[in-house]
Amino acid sequence: MSRFLVARYLRRAAPVAVALLASLVALLCLPLAARAEEVFALAVPGGDFPGAIVAPLAIGGVVLVGFAAFLGRRAVPARAFLLCLVGGVSLLVAAGALAAVPRGVASVTIDRSRLTSVEGLNIYFLGEGEGLSGTLDAGGREARSLTLRVSDDRGNVIDTREIPVAKEWSVSEFGLLRGTNTLRVECALDDGSSASDTLTLSYGKEDRVGALSIDRGDSDGDGLINYLETYYGTDPMKADTDGDGLNDYLEIAGLGYDPLRADSGSVGDGDKDRDGDGMGNAREVELGLDPASSDSDLDGLSDGRELELGTDPFKDDTDGDGAEDGWEVENGTDPLTAQDRFRVSASRSSHGTTLTLEASVPGREVWQVWALPATGTAIKLDEIPGYVCGYELSLPGDSEDATASFDLSATLAERPSLSPAVYRYNKETQALEEQESTLDGTTLRFAPQRASIYLVVDKDSFEGA
Repeated sequence: MSRFLVARYLRRAAPVAVALLASLVALLCLPLAARAEEVFALAVPGGDFPGAIVAPLAIGGVVLVGFAAFLGRRAVPARAFLLCLVGGVSLLVAAGALAAVPRGVASVTIDRSRLTSVEGLNIYFLGEGEGLSGTLDAGGREARSLTLRVSDDRGNVIDTREIPVAKEWSVSEFGLLRGTNTLRVECALDDGSSASDTLTLSYGKEDRVGALSIDRGDSDGDGLINYLETYYGTDPMKADTDGDGLNDYLEIAGLGYDPLRADSGSVGDGDKDRDGDGMGNAREVELGLDPASSDSDLDGLSDGRELELGTDPFKDDTDGDGAEDGWEVENGTDPLTAQDRFRVSASRSSHGTTLTLEASVPGREVWQVWALPATGTAIKLDEIPGYVCGYELSLPGDSEDATASFDLSATLAERPSLSPAVYRYNKETQALEEQESTLDGTTLRFAPQRASIYLVVDKDSFEGA
């Protein structure tokens, strides 16, 4: 009776077992079919179990399970169950072997042997017109794509290029920034995994900048292109990201402030006086002045001082008389009132004497009054009998009321018997011509008639020679 129940149970269970095993076979055959070429080519680590055995085991298992199904329908449950068991074990062994079949490790390598590097630094250099090359090993998988990505030193992707998939790949057309770039070559594989290689590249040319796939527009009109807005983290649609009254470009390029913080220090950036001219940065921007320059018009007066005096910080000569505002303030004239002429002076010291030259000159020529130690004469000055000192004077042609004086205090203290006189060196005749002069204590005065070299000599020694 018990044998009858067992047989009856096996007869009923056999179709169920066959159905389950058939489903398992179907599932196992799908990856087997997809990887048949790979399975026959590879081996289990150690090399003593060839992967090709997987196919016979799987086929045998399918045959056994199919025959078991046939016997089950012919009312031979015991034999059907046994065949299902054997076929199932065969299929499980095939599945295990299939899982154990190794895949190679995929790798992408950038060839560094052709690149220049500095010993001790993991930085490479690319020459002008050079590209990259390397190798690809998909490890038995299918390589779907090979991509080059170029990033700046802040990790922003600035260029992306597709590389033809090949075991030995190369790419030459890609963009680079001047300075540090990070290059990453990545291969996407058919199973969803990837392989990559990365190197840091320093580039010193400008010819690859145009090849970069960066946004060169300036959406907010602040002078900072959209790419640089992304680079610094500022808002490309907002000229003043931190709202401190200073646009992003000015903060970065002109002032060195943080464009993401309204107060880079204890004081708001707009209230700071970056150039020390007595005006806040935001106020200078409002007026159109340069907050990084204390003297926007380079006239010798700070922008803040110009606003105090009422002069124009955008014009170096507010009244247009030829004298710069700073010069007029320094010399006591009114920079807001035009003058025809100015009384100017120049002083120089040499050989223990000081020459002071004064003249009335047009404003446009105030810089043309000079008094320099005499040089370049055709005669040797120290060979002139009684020579004391010599100066070269320079005056504009329309100067008026020119006067000059020699301070001989130190010379007369050493040589009290000195009879000083002024002589002009005539370049045409190469002779010294005495000039009318007066000695007032230790000051020798004369009236220069033109630009020339004037000497002080001891008249007695000179004429007695």
